Amino acid sequence: MTVFFSAYVGADIVANLHEVIVPVANQGDKERLKAMSIGLESILVKITGESQPLKGLVHPSPESFVADFSYVGYVDPLQIKSANSGLGISFNYDPSEVGKLIQKYRLKIWPADRHFLLAWIVIEDPVEGIRFMTQEEFPETTEALRRLMDNRGAPLVFPLLDLKDTKNFFEVDVWNLDQKKLSIASDRYTAKYWVAVRLFQGSSGQWNASWDFSANNSIELKHTMANSLPKLFDEIVPHIVDTMASRYSYIPKENTEKIVLQLQNINDYASLREAISYLESLEMVRDLRVKIIDQDRVSLELHTGGEELLLLETFRRDRRIKENVNNFKGPILVDIEKRGATFLPKPQLQFIWQGR
Repeated sequence: MTVFFSAYVGADIVANLHEVIVPVANQGDKERLKAMSIGLESILVKITGESQPLKGLVHPSPESFVADFSYVGYVDPLQIKSANSGLGISFNYDPSEVGKLIQKYRLKIWPADRHFLLAWIVIEDPVEGIRFMTQEEFPETTEALRRLMDNRGAPLVFPLLDLKDTKNFFEVDVWNLDQKKLSIASDRYTAKYWVAVRLFQGSSGQWNASWDFSANNSIELKHTMANSLPKLFDEIVPHIVDTMASRYSYIPKENTEKIVLQLQNINDYASLREAISYLESLEMVRDLRVKIIDQDRVSLELHTGGEELLLLETFRRDRRIKENVNNFKGPILVDIEKRGATFLPKPQLQFIWQGR
């Protein structure tokens, strides 16, 4: 999926993690069963963030995981200017059954609220010189990159390249992989991850890429070659997404951890329902209970399949919920289910609900 900067702050919820289209040669049963197996592994790639989530494991029979399917057209993202679309099957896999498989095989989960990748790309044109690769001027190539990222469940952003971007930042800065200027330009987009790619075609016809990838406070320089631009991106994307996912993925615990969360700014029932709906949407939260409501504050008991630190990082990536940096010092809410208790059983995480 492509995320548009104007609507983006923090992290984006990836919504199509259990959906995939798999190419098939015909509508026969054998082809369909084979596609089901390929599709299951494909959605596990998106959910876990790993390139080979079932490596070394016995592949399960895929039929029980499919919720529904339909035959659709399919275009290979690695083929530019395909004359006609081929045949594919669109699968929708059952999240509950997939969740059981993840628990059984102790696979990782990459939470669906994910940082985007900001892509600065320039290409050498024999006539016009160095140019920014934009969605408007290079629709097929940028669409191939978008689909490759989407196949990994990773959000993608292309820079606006408006006056604010280009006032002090030029194509040559990307071509030179000027890390200082790239970092400054990327700050506008609150980008935790960015890549700068310079592309040129050699005399043999092969495409060459030199690229800087900024992740986790470090920048690495790499070189890649391929016979086409989509195949070049197909070499680059796995390394980038594997790195992005590894920072936030976790193996769900068999036993849940109890975490107490206090939310402020819950001023009406609609706000309460919105906050609960958000918390229930998080993969890490398996169950929650409203423990106390007092004026604009509510205390909730969360049962999670991951560490408290991972939950904190999830909250900090989302604009709907803001950490209470003032660390509210008022009276701690009393647990209404334990009338004799003076305090809740453990320290509370304190956040302010901001909504959409």
